[in-house]
Amino acid sequence: MKIKEVLDELSMPGNTVVKIAKYKAKIGEKRLKEALHNAGYEYRNKNPKGWFYAGEGEQPLYQSVFEFISVQTSLPDVKQNSPRKQQGISLDVNSVRNEGEYNIHTGFTPEEVAILTEPDKGICP
Repeated sequence: MKIKEVLDELSMPGNTVVKIAKYKAKIGEKRLKEALHNAGYEYRNKNPKGWFYAGEGEQPLYQSVFEFISVQTSLPDVKQNSPRKQQGISLDVNSVRNEGEYNIHTGFTPEEVAILTEPDKGICP
């Protein structure tokens, strides 16, 4: 979708960035706003309200909005706090079945598999 198409849609009564992003551009509202800002447009809440070009040079009216969406190349930094890690409990799931109050399942024993697969007693038909 070209920037001119977005601006034309926004100038129609009842159209919002949310509606255009969802139904026309098929992207999120934040992404569409980001694209307009990156293309040099800004929203003014004073009369006349709307999106206006504030960038330098010629307006990029005939460029795709997708050209102005920055691509995230890395995952966000996520703080990973595990309650078990904070308590200093080290877990080796290959060798431990129970540790303190935490039950750790490492797989079924041959006896458990036999019970589960028996037609009369297990969960398998």
